[in-house]
Amino acid sequence: MAKILLTGGSGFIGRNIIPLLGDHEVTVVSSNPEFKIGGASEVIHCDLLDHVEVAKMVKTVAADKLIHLAWGMAPSNYNLASNFDWLTTGMHLIDQFRRSGGQSVLVAGSCVQYDWAASQATGGSCHETLTPRSDQNTYAQCKNILEDFVVAYCRAHEMQYTWARPFFMFGPGEDSVRLVAHIITELLAGREATVQNGAVARDFLHTSDVAGMMWELFDQGHSGVFNVGSGQSTNLGDLGRMIAQILGRPELLKVIVPTEATNRDVFANMELLRSTISGQPKFDLRAGLEHTIQWWKQNAN
Repeated sequence: MAKILLTGGSGFIGRNIIPLLGDHEVTVVSSNPEFKIGGASEVIHCDLLDHVEVAKMVKTVAADKLIHLAWGMAPSNYNLASNFDWLTTGMHLIDQFRRSGGQSVLVAGSCVQYDWAASQATGGSCHETLTPRSDQNTYAQCKNILEDFVVAYCRAHEMQYTWARPFFMFGPGEDSVRLVAHIITELLAGREATVQNGAVARDFLHTSDVAGMMWELFDQGHSGVFNVGSGQSTNLGDLGRMIAQILGRPELLKVIVPTEATNRDVFANMELLRSTISGQPKFDLRAGLEHTIQWWKQNAN
């Protein structure tokens, strides 16, 4: 049984990864004194942006494994100056973790790390080593710098590292301003829902499958940088129509298809992950949407 330190436990991936940790001794870090979550052995309240506080916390926990998911940002705002705070926090946390006896780290990156325009040369397929990375916003820049740090630092200290680049997630508890949750909540309320860019396609995967693949990679001891997605793109208009059809409200869905669109296709090349682990999701797209819709029906208020 390992001692695991987890940041971002209340987040979209974190809520789904905690139930997978089984009998391990898990400590979840939160800055919210009211935070409680099922499945965690312990909750420690700590401001991750306070380096002195973090150093004390990491030494106290003395974990074997670190799962670092926390990163503060607003939806669709990738140029917040706070990205640099989270970059230095990640570096400091991992360094302190190693100095306290830690042996392996799992860190959440993002598909935003990729240069989506460059990926169009391969039909939108994003490959871990062949597709250029993005420098178009501070979020991508900071994630890429942290990834380089994790790889170099862990290699230098002979630590296991798993860096995951999840693609477009959806599922229970998603922020209602995001596309899938927005469409579901609007249609459930009997209001018109709009897909603003029906000309593009993206790689969607249920968040429980994202968490499952990330944990499987880490738990089996695989080091490297891995895409985590479905491996195929779905047109946003088709996605909206599938949700509307499941809910029986197709008349409330509006799809706007601009005459010009950039980065029409973006999806994960899944060859590396699937050659490393099974990489088979529990949910296909429709089943994942049905599961998510059922959750929203029960929790819409």
